[in-house]
Amino acid sequence: MIPAIESVKDLDTKLIEAIDRIARVQRNLIWEKAKLYGLYPLQAQILLYLIENKPENCIITKLSLEFGVSQPTISSSVKALIKKGLIQAVTWEKNKHFKILTITESGKELVKKLLDWDYYLKKPLKSIPEDEKIKAYSFLLSYVVKLRNDKTLLLAKACPLCKYCTVNERGKYYCKLFNMEMEIKDLRINCSDFEESTV
Repeated sequence: MIPAIESVKDLDTKLIEAIDRIARVQRNLIWEKAKLYGLYPLQAQILLYLIENKPENCIITKLSLEFGVSQPTISSSVKALIKKGLIQAVTWEKNKHFKILTITESGKELVKKLLDWDYYLKKPLKSIPEDEKIKAYSFLLSYVVKLRNDKTLLLAKACPLCKYCTVNERGKYYCKLFNMEMEIKDLRINCSDFEESTV
């Protein structure tokens, strides 16, 4: 008798499958929320990204890396958002060769309606003890860092990869930008002040 495929899968494969299941739910939830306001999921993600990132990160090339899609795909979504009056492209003061994307007042109002798209993902987490969530976050953060280090993940704005993040003499993470010690739960996985370490 041949054993069921499921029973011969190793733990690593099962972890990847679990992450994939969560990612599918995430895609579905953002799709449903975006549809309510006449948007495609990528358009909604662009709006959410623009509201929390510095101007120099709000250019087509950075968005392409962030979402793992081609620049023409990003450009198409950006054009649609401009046409809807939700964002605008303006010449960047620091470099006249670049257009940065800024969110309009209408865009900001719409973002307020989009912010709770992940409600059903967060709801079950409320019943999980804090120490379990911290262990899970530590594992996932470490996994993201390893994926970035081996170039499987093209972009990850996580604290351990940032030039401002060090480990101090007490073995604690320390942010030199904000001059603060950080516990694992304080580390960011998507920091708007991130600058990649060259070390």
